[in-house]
Amino acid sequence: MVCKLHQKCMPQRVFVCLMAFLGLTIGNMMRFSMSLVLTFIAIPKQKKFKASECEVVRKNETVTREIIFEWDEKTQGQILGAFFYGYILTQMPAGIISDLFGPRRIAFWSTFLTSIITFLVGPITHIFDWIGLFVIRLFTGLFQGAFYASLHAVVAVWVPKTERGRLGTFVFVGAHMGNFGSVTITGFILYGLGQKRWEWLFYIYGGCGILWALLFFFMTYDNHTKCPEGLLKESEKSKLDDYYNSIKKKEKVKFFDMPWKYFATNLPVYALAVGLWGHCWGIFVMINNIPKFMASVLGFDVKSNGMYLGGAYLLMVLIAFASSAVVDWIEKKKLMSLTWNRIIFTTIGSALPSLGLIGVTYCECDGTCAFVCLIIGFGCMGTFYPSLKVNGIDLSTNYGGTIGATGHWLGTTAGAMGPPLVAAIAPDSTISQYRIVMWLSFILMSATNIFYILFASANVQKFNYYQPKPKEPAK
Repeated sequence: MVCKLHQKCMPQRVFVCLMAFLGLTIGNMMRFSMSLVLTFIAIPKQKKFKASECEVVRKNETVTREIIFEWDEKTQGQILGAFFYGYILTQMPAGIISDLFGPRRIAFWSTFLTSIITFLVGPITHIFDWIGLFVIRLFTGLFQGAFYASLHAVVAVWVPKTERGRLGTFVFVGAHMGNFGSVTITGFILYGLGQKRWEWLFYIYGGCGILWALLFFFMTYDNHTKCPEGLLKESEKSKLDDYYNSIKKKEKVKFFDMPWKYFATNLPVYALAVGLWGHCWGIFVMINNIPKFMASVLGFDVKSNGMYLGGAYLLMVLIAFASSAVVDWIEKKKLMSLTWNRIIFTTIGSALPSLGLIGVTYCECDGTCAFVCLIIGFGCMGTFYPSLKVNGIDLSTNYGGTIGATGHWLGTTAGAMGPPLVAAIAPDSTISQYRIVMWLSFILMSATNIFYILFASANVQKFNYYQPKPKEPAK
């Protein structure tokens, strides 16, 4: 009964995408708020009574602020990196399972377990110090990796090709609505709670995650053929039936019967994976290290930090939605091939953000200049979502979960490498040290984008229609 409450408001495929969007928003708030939280509760010993390099906002904050945890840059890098160590492990298995058995249960259990582990952040950290928080972050990554992988399968089965730019973007841009919340909402909540009650932030986010998981489980289905009679309007059912017929939806295959050899030898799949690696490097450097740069170098307090970063994330979301409409319009009018459509918007989302990252470090102590460069860097990354992020589904709707999860799995290695490497390059959090980090990011993002330009495709690959040969009956 509850699953029909939204029926008059929107089509079921839009509702599923809305729920996926909200799930990704809440998930990212649970997982990426830690980068801002660390600037609030952790101070390296050597900076105990030292102001930031640029005494902009918090001239006396490091003296009056209570030191809850004395963790150096290397320790904080390990805490941030722990998430990605877990994130790497579950994406491919979850993507494969979502393709074979449906994404609904994967999405439910991964978010439900993430929420439970989020409740434990405060108690475990107080008992076991940074080691406890490291383990918590590791398990958060394990569960969230499975969730993100399942969303590729959700989009593949629920979103027709002509709506993939808009609805696909709508789903995946939930990550940056979550990032927006993880800095703005987190900043205000921490500012209101104070340092001694910082762990209440994770009780709030964990509760939101449990609520979403229950709603998603009882109000969505693996695909439109599983919906109860009367849930879909005839027009929507006809649209989704036509979509399934057009992609020649495969019969169920077993794990060992999937076209693994063709995945491993397909150049556009490699182009997608390399492009995603460059994108992940850029976005994870931004998410994990820009808050620290703003606090340690420019001297912004937790609330100001959250407001500035939140503005950048919000612009990214707006650009993602605007560019998704343009992408779908170009595809509808057939103004260029879908492959070049994807390449152009992916390149915009690589070149301008990497230049913005460099610009931040050349603003010296000018907070306004840094914010403008930050806006350019974060905002233009929004064009990735109707291009690179949905490209795996272009290659194969039948194996969209597996292809998307594989590409993102390889990309996640950038997130695992990033925090420890940045901590090693910028141990003192100075402008000159962060400048090296940003130039490295520019080189990596440019090189991976060039590879994508050369070998990318948006054409359906032959392995999409692969069917294992029937086994001969035993004589």
